[in-house]
Amino acid sequence: MSTLDDLKHRFDTFRALMPHKIREILLVSSAYDAYVLEEDGSLEERIWDQYMERGLSSVPRIRKVSTIDGALDIVHRERVDLVLTILHDESDMASQLAERIREARADLPVVFLVTDPDMLAQLPPQNDSEAPGVFLWQNDPALLLAIVKSYEDRLNVAHDTELGKVRVILLVEDSVSHYSSFLPLMYTSIMRLTNRLMDDSLNHLHRQLRMRSRAKILLADSFEKAMEFFHAYRPYLLGVVTDVRFRRNGDFDDNAGFELTRRLREKIPELPVCIQSAEPEKNRSSAHDIDTHFLDKNSIHLLEDLERWLMDCMGFGDFVFRDSQGHEILRVSTPGELIDALKTVPMDSVIRHARHQDFSHWMMARTEIAIAERLSPARVEDFRSDEDIRRHIMHVIETVQYEKQSDVITHYSPGKNPFELQFMRLGSGSLGGKARGIGFLRYLLSRLEIRRDFPDIGIEIPPTLVICADKFTDFVDRHDLWDFALDKNTRQEDIRRRFLELPVQNELIEDLRHYLRFVQAPLAVRSSSMMEDSRNFPLAGLYSTYMLRNNEEDLERRLEALLRAIKLVWASTFGSDPKAYFRQTAYRLKDERMAVVVQTLAGSNHGGDFYPTFSGVAQSHNFYPVSYMKPEDGVAQIALGLGKTVVEGGAIVRFCPKYPQVLPQFAKIRDYLYFTQKDFYALDMHPIQEAVENTPSQDDDLVRLPLERAERHGVLQHVASVYQSESEVLVDSFFYEGPRIVTFMKVLRDPRLRLGELLGRLLAHSQYAMRTPVEIEFAVDLHGGNKPIVYPLQLRPMASKSRWEKIRIEPELKKRAVCYSNQTHGNGIVRNISDVVYVRPDAFDTAKTTEIAREIGEFNRKLVEARRPYLLVGFGRWGSTDPSMGIGVRWSQISGVKVLVEAGLEAFNVDPAQGTHFFQNVTSLNIGCLSVPYDSESFFHWDWLEERPPVEQTRYLKHVRLESPLDIRIDGREGEAVIALGD
Repeated sequence: MSTLDDLKHRFDTFRALMPHKIREILLVSSAYDAYVLEEDGSLEERIWDQYMERGLSSVPRIRKVSTIDGALDIVHRERVDLVLTILHDESDMASQLAERIREARADLPVVFLVTDPDMLAQLPPQNDSEAPGVFLWQNDPALLLAIVKSYEDRLNVAHDTELGKVRVILLVEDSVSHYSSFLPLMYTSIMRLTNRLMDDSLNHLHRQLRMRSRAKILLADSFEKAMEFFHAYRPYLLGVVTDVRFRRNGDFDDNAGFELTRRLREKIPELPVCIQSAEPEKNRSSAHDIDTHFLDKNSIHLLEDLERWLMDCMGFGDFVFRDSQGHEILRVSTPGELIDALKTVPMDSVIRHARHQDFSHWMMARTEIAIAERLSPARVEDFRSDEDIRRHIMHVIETVQYEKQSDVITHYSPGKNPFELQFMRLGSGSLGGKARGIGFLRYLLSRLEIRRDFPDIGIEIPPTLVICADKFTDFVDRHDLWDFALDKNTRQEDIRRRFLELPVQNELIEDLRHYLRFVQAPLAVRSSSMMEDSRNFPLAGLYSTYMLRNNEEDLERRLEALLRAIKLVWASTFGSDPKAYFRQTAYRLKDERMAVVVQTLAGSNHGGDFYPTFSGVAQSHNFYPVSYMKPEDGVAQIALGLGKTVVEGGAIVRFCPKYPQVLPQFAKIRDYLYFTQKDFYALDMHPIQEAVENTPSQDDDLVRLPLERAERHGVLQHVASVYQSESEVLVDSFFYEGPRIVTFMKVLRDPRLRLGELLGRLLAHSQYAMRTPVEIEFAVDLHGGNKPIVYPLQLRPMASKSRWEKIRIEPELKKRAVCYSNQTHGNGIVRNISDVVYVRPDAFDTAKTTEIAREIGEFNRKLVEARRPYLLVGFGRWGSTDPSMGIGVRWSQISGVKVLVEAGLEAFNVDPAQGTHFFQNVTSLNIGCLSVPYDSESFFHWDWLEERPPVEQTRYLKHVRLESPLDIRIDGREGEAVIALGD
């Protein structure tokens, strides 16, 4: 047989491989979960890119429904190969789905993506005869492809090994969290290996077909299943990755992995085996004794070590333009690069690839389905001239790319205008949670008619560039920073310094240099970690944000400032607050990956001070409703200037979107005088005379300005009233003399803006789409042009309440309570607290809140080391960086707290805030927070505390220890709580 005949036969064989494919996936989920899985750029680009890398010609279609009945209707009427759903908690609709599906079609697999690791232990054991149906979802899009390929491998392994002698790798692992990490990595590694064997491929189509011969991965979660796979596919076994402890004969066997290795090595002595264990001291030497590789499951570098072993022991793409002889002329990696190349590539190469439909095939594999479908019907013979072919291909690509810009995140490449494309990604990794939220906002706004219903305002999301998480991973890997940054003894200042000293990739530098040639406007550089802003894990405010003026003429100076901010956001991944926060969860900081959002700042320049008229946070659930307001009516909090005032617990105006002109927080005129803004945040746009050599602070270019500055700018007049002391009334006109009070009365009754109605609509649509209460950050600029502009800046799910049990607070318990609150959040019964740390009422001083926070941190350190959870009592808003509003503790200073009390004093009675980052994190961790305003139905018996002898007393604090634990009951559904003495 000639070489060409042999090659043709081999590719005919490749065509026959993988006859069973997952072509139709039914996704049963909320609209938000569907967006994250299907529409988010991480999936839309990355999942399909991975199909391209694997040379797969059949890309599955994802159908979306939001109800079980809708799913069953499709299953009965149409072809479905796999059902996918997200399991948030045991009461979720997903828990009912499998049984109903199996009644309709017993052979149809149902896969659950679990978002909370704590839920894994609550799930029933899986059936040994079936492929694993539960995976841990940590916002990594690569997992979805791994699930699809894992099911396809099971369907095809018998056929493909017999026909094409395809190799098999056996993974033996019963831990859902571990195989959810291993499978995506193993598929990626195997494809890299297969790519090395493709040098003799003739063209792109053949490269696709060749990839069908990649090794199959079979996942077994028991000894018996592993042996079943071994006996069935022994001649094709390439290697084994196995845990040590898993089920054998129905029970967990501590040595099952070693026994499995012994059995397999009896038949195949040279078989490569990798043993992994969470007990290295116990199992490492035993693994080495039987000549196997060992991996420590606790290692920071576990996944990297596994990948290295796969590459060492078991040993996609670009579009390649070729001439008529098959010689390579040029290769490109993106549709944009393809358009540029088509302008100059010789015509015979264009004709060659058009004749083979290579352009259509390449686009289909990259998720550019609309482009592929418009290209594929056209044939070379259909055009009058060769140049018509070139123009047609370029026109189709450019047209479809433009049509997608309303809600698709495109890859950035030099020359692209960020103001035209609006939302771009730089890199191929995860967008992170914050960027997903921004993307989903764009997605919703492009499909809602909300802009039409508010014709007197503009609704715009600022142009956004996302530096994906792979850039972070590359930086940390290249400079070997993991151990250093994760070490609990490494100081945060040292981490920042090290990150600043080290260089980033030259490619990233060049891309950002091109970006800044287009963008010479103020920038917000924000964190967007992979786990950030998730349903149960907001991580709000724990990572860094930097505001850059970005207005210097010197491009290199602006570039240096941007690179510095990016590296500092990366470094904040390993800060003391994230480390303390992660320790209170089932997640691991070493699994975190950081993307960065670079977004033009919303607002206007007022003589060198840049800021929007006001910023705010709106939430669809109100934890503290009053009067006739209901929790589901939502709540919004706004402040003059940049949003730092709101998210860090400063002086704000709070209102219900349904009743925007009712402001219950200001019951008396005196409240307006004491608890409204006295200053605001802006970005300093004045030119810098000398280069800044020192490390920037977190608020490098932010300034705090007095209200008089906003009045000179003509901004304060839109949001403030004037207090008339003689009549004790507030008037809107600035013709009067008197204190300027930021009331937002004019804004809240503005018939053009209709702010309450607008926020209510946005919240309702977003909550419906995400199927959970939501929070939206926004800014409004009344000076942005011909009409006001509303900038939705961020969308995130609020901490879920779906698992809150009903807590009963009996009247008898309330009578013997030392504390009662009817303004509270959190839920549950807390019985293990015997330690109380409180700020002494006689020593509290708003001028000393920094010192108070420092003392709290020292008490916290001691109690955490002693493993004693505690109750913390103080005044004003916990976590506020505004001393006039409360005590600005950081997470690392309260990491052992289980219940917080925010008390009021006669001269210091601050309204609780809901829109802060601190509030989000407290809610997500279910830390109880009780508000006890002065002179209200709520109370705290200070005399009871003062009578207890202190364990320790400092200048501002006391620590007391009780003989019996407190009985703390928090009813989150009704918003009330008690703290009572234990029995």
